[in-house]
Amino acid sequence: MDSTTAAVQLRGVGKRYGPCWAVRDLDMAVRSGEVYALLGRNGAGKTTTLRMILGLARRSTGEIELFGRRLEDWGAEVYRRVGATVETPGFYGNLTARENLLHNLMILGVPEPRRIDEVLELVGLRQAADRRVREFSLGMRQRLGIARALLHEPRLLILDEPTNGLDPAGIREVRELIRELAAERQMAVLLSSHILAEVEQVADRVGILHEGRLVEEVSMGELRDRGRAYVVIETREPEAAVRLLEERLAVRRYTVLPGGTLRVYEHVDRPEEVARVLIEHGLPVTHLAVQRESLEDHFLRATAGMGTNPDGRSGRAS
Repeated sequence: MDSTTAAVQLRGVGKRYGPCWAVRDLDMAVRSGEVYALLGRNGAGKTTTLRMILGLARRSTGEIELFGRRLEDWGAEVYRRVGATVETPGFYGNLTARENLLHNLMILGVPEPRRIDEVLELVGLRQAADRRVREFSLGMRQRLGIARALLHEPRLLILDEPTNGLDPAGIREVRELIRELAAERQMAVLLSSHILAEVEQVADRVGILHEGRLVEEVSMGELRDRGRAYVVIETREPEAAVRLLEERLAVRRYTVLPGGTLRVYEHVDRPEEVARVLIEHGLPVTHLAVQRESLEDHFLRATAGMGTNPDGRSGRAS
């Protein structure tokens, strides 16, 4: 990707703490108008990467460009183009949500108090504008952090675990807001998250970090196109079902998940044949359907062999 078309461009970026690398040889870019999700297990380097982009952590190697200019060449001006919430947002607990945002407007030098009501409306906190922040739940603080990040109408929005602490309705609202900011306002959104089902619904592209390295980068469209199909079977007797499918249908590629769920990666075009074999031999089947791999499935496969084996007790299939 040409750096002039990218809101963020990283080339060979690394961060070392003594002899240990938290992030190493990281190349990635985020375009205006897209949502890029950085995925990884705890300690993979997600937050460190976001902090380096924001200048909150000094990188050990590589170059970072924002909107085609080196991070070092921007100075304080860059913070008028970037909004962010990294780790748990901090606020003055004795002040109201409105007072906290007014304080931030003064720091930013944005003489538009009307923006306070606009951003509070965007994140669903308009009715709580005059409540003291010390009374806020974690989810409300997360929303307020996003509101603060949007105060100055940035061109790049960086969010670290933006749905942390939110209930399902709040998660959906934040997801819709992120999509709107990217699609309608052409904002570049870079977020980290461990809620893969949510990322699957909001991201245009994902980068998978493991032990500080980018092990894969893929668009959600490409991921959907190449997602493996499988027959999912729920039964109280998974071992008996496996033996039967091996004997009767010569099935060799399958996975047994905890709880008795079976994934069979063969006969996907003939699930009725799988069902017939099991039912004719008296095996109780509570659910049988054809599904495709989700982002979570792909993530676990991409990092398999680099940590805990995610595939359950059987290693035959995957």
